Amino acid sequence: MNADHFTSWIKKTCNMLRTDLENIFPFQGSEQKICLVLDNALWHNKQTEFSRIPSRSWNKAQVYDWLTKHNVPYFDQYSKAELIELSRANAPPKQYITDEVAAEFDIEILRLPIKHCMLNPIEIAWGGMKNFIRDQNTTFKLEEVRTLVSNWLAACDETAATGVFHHVQKYEETFKKADHFIETIELTLVDDADDDTADDDAIDDDDSDAASDDDELKLGIGEEEDEDN
Repeated sequence: MNADHFTSWIKKTCNMLRTDLENIFPFQGSEQKICLVLDNALWHNKQTEFSRIPSRSWNKAQVYDWLTKHNVPYFDQYSKAELIELSRANAPPKQYITDEVAAEFDIEILRLPIKHCMLNPIEIAWGGMKNFIRDQNTTFKLEEVRTLVSNWLAACDETAATGVFHHVQKYEETFKKADHFIETIELTLVDDADDDTADDDAIDDDDSDAASDDDELKLGIGEEEDEDN
């Protein structure tokens, strides 16, 4: 898979989803909300030419061109490293090709946090389908795999799909509880750190007072010796 193939696929899929909804709901199909959940695969996150910032592999002329197109002033005597740093400081918000394609069909793209594929319903469904094929495949031929995929999809009714979404919601609740627990621990650690700092300051003050007393004592001894002499 690469970005070009995925972009072509996502365009066909978005068109199919919107068309199917309009056929199912003739008077409200265009108003129905659709959201596609994606992980952070490279081909999902290819940026548009405008939002992509220069890299060190670019030559100076390319960086000059980027800065000009983005209305960023620069001096000709800047080094390539300085030009790249300037482009990064003026980088526009990230824009993804996938998002723009989906927006043509009024479809929203939701990206998951990194390493959180369990929050994507399609990942759970995909795992179930692979398990089904592994258990039922006896000839190990591609044609049988196609048949098994069709059978699994036909059996994936509303009840099965709803179960997948409920499974994801359980993960969400678990992560929310974990976040609350972590926040509580962080507050406790911060409070403990403040107490330790206060104790250290008190110890430093005591040490300073003790040192001052020692100095005064030494001065007193010295003065007494001078008087005796």
